[in-house]
This record gives sequence, structure tokens and C-alpha cells, in this order.
Amino acid sequence: MGNNAQELADSNFLIIWPKASASIGVTLASFLKQHRRTRTASLTIIYHPTHRDTGTLSRETEFAFYSGNNAPTGKVFRRESYTPILTPIIDGILTLLFLAKTGRRHHMCVTAGLNLGILVVLLRALGVVKKTTFVVMDYWPQRYPSGILSWLYRHVYSLCSTNVDFVLDVSPTINDARIQDGIFVNSEKLLYAPHPIDPITIGHLPQEEL
Repeated sequence: MGNNAQELADSNFLIIWPKASASIGVTLASFLKQHRRTRTASLTIIYHPTHRDTGTLSRETEFAFYSGNNAPTGKVFRRESYTPILTPIIDGILTLLFLAKTGRRHHMCVTAGLNLGILVVLLRALGVVKKTTFVVMDYWPQRYPSGILSWLYRHVYSLCSTNVDFVLDVSPTINDARIQDGIFVNSEKLLYAPHPIDPITIGHLPQEEL
């Protein structure tokens, strides 16, 4: 445990996450903000709005950079209404600009969502990040009435799941659904962690941890 804690303290950690009030990415970011960092280590957090934010006043991209024990720096950008294809492209451009500003290569990147998953696969190929974790909140290709969209969803999902170092499922049933669609994730890189607000998990926590 001590070695793991030291590795984390020495790491440049990157979180690129779809903005949400409660999720694994937000919980992880909160933990890492408080975790000890050595002088050369860093934590970079980028939140992008999701398509579910359409019509709200909170469509913003947030960027925060924690370097060693220095005070964090960051920016908040108001964003356009969600537009398919265009908005994910803008997400990618803003992410690249923010990462260029940090001047770091990151040891680990954690993300979720197909558009951000594709972006992280690209960052890994470019050498901007060394290791990647793709968090899977759900797997539901049947959500689309169009057979073409369902086919595209499965293939993009397969790309994200098979070109990262770790896949973290929030439900044990997700992998069975993937397998049924012919998407096989190497068991050595498959992880499971319940959603932080999963009622089953919360029901077993001590009162002081709720």
C-alpha cells in the first residue's frame, strides 16, 4: 500500500470527465485533490458538459491544474448548445489546448463516455498519456431506434474498450452484455467498482461515511 501511495504522489494524473454532480470521476477528483503530491507531480482535471445539459445554464467546460503543493490554477468556459459532431470536436480542441498549457506527459488518464474515450485513445497514441482507464457507466446499444446508429455505437464502444489499458465497469452485468455483442475485454485489464451512489454500496457503509 505504501508503494502505491508513493507512486500516486509522484504521478502526473489526468481526469477528463463528462460533467456530472455525482460520479466516479468526480469522487476520484475529490480524493486526488486531497492526496499528497510531490513537488514534480500534478493533477489535471477537465470537465466537459454532456448532451443532457442541453437547455440548462450550466453548460461549461472546467479546467483545473494542481502542480505539487502550489495553489491550483484553472479556467471556466461557457459552452455552446449541444450539437452532435461539433460539440465533441470542440471538447477535443479545448482538451488539447489545456494539456498543452500544462506542459506535462501524464502517467494515468481516467475518462468516461464514447466521445471522450475516443479522445483519450488518441492522446495515448500521441504519447500524451502513458496509461488509460475507460470507465463504463452503461452499455446500451438498443437505445437507438436506427440500426445504423446501434452498429456505430457498438463499434465505437469496442474501439474505446479494446484500446485502453484498463476498463472499469460500474455494474457486473455490463461485461455480459458486451460479450453478447462480440466485444471481448481482456480479463487482466477489466476492473469493477460500483457507482459511488450505488444504493447497495451505500447500505453497507458506516453512518459516518455516508
